[in-house]
Amino acid sequence: MPTLALRLLLRRFSLLLAVYLLLRLGFYWANHTTFQEATSGQVLLAFWHGFRFDIAALLLLNLPWLVLSVVPTYGHGWQRLLRVLYVLLNTLGIALNIIDAEYFKFIGRRTSNELTTIGDDVRRQAGQLVGQYWYLLLPLLTLLALLWWLYPMPTPSVIREEQTRQRTQRPARRYGSWAAQLVLLIGLIVLGIRGGVAAETLTYRRGLCATASGARPFGAQQHLHFYQKPGLPEH
Repeated sequence: MPTLALRLLLRRFSLLLAVYLLLRLGFYWANHTTFQEATSGQVLLAFWHGFRFDIAALLLLNLPWLVLSVVPTYGHGWQRLLRVLYVLLNTLGIALNIIDAEYFKFIGRRTSNELTTIGDDVRRQAGQLVGQYWYLLLPLLTLLALLWWLYPMPTPSVIREEQTRQRTQRPARRYGSWAAQLVLLIGLIVLGIRGGVAAETLTYRRGLCATASGARPFGAQQHLHFYQKPGLPEH
């Protein structure tokens, strides 16, 4: 049976995927006139490829939280620390996606590294931008509140059950099971970041090529591009 730490991790990561699905639906709603020529099949295919990019981007963005989450400690202080880190890390990803939904109207495509090259302009016009696009704070704060509120926390009864189960197991079996689950988790994380078992890793350009042309902007989550090392080809 998976450890409580692993079960909590899977539930919490599933919550992130649900939030990013809402972000993708919001992007489609905000820019639906752009995709009028796309068929339902093309849109669904684009959502599928976007889902793969969401997994890869979220795994990269949340690596510190993932590492700490496998520690089998269930005290209130530790679990609250994980919760705070979870929300802080994903504030960046959620904010970038909300900004991207608006920025798309100006450039006609999903952003890659544009947001990193206009930093000086943003700083100079910060007050004006906040005044003009204040409404973007509403979905941001709403989604962050949902992440905090829906974040699965272990109940005292579940913790006691887990502790009882661990005490009844021989140490060799307990640590062996934990190590096996850790190895499996690492393997799944690597596959998720790569985008599957294909020979080529998942990149922004591959996402564009794999997605139907009528709905390409759904095919790649823009903040994944920030993790591509400069100078490396994106095939």
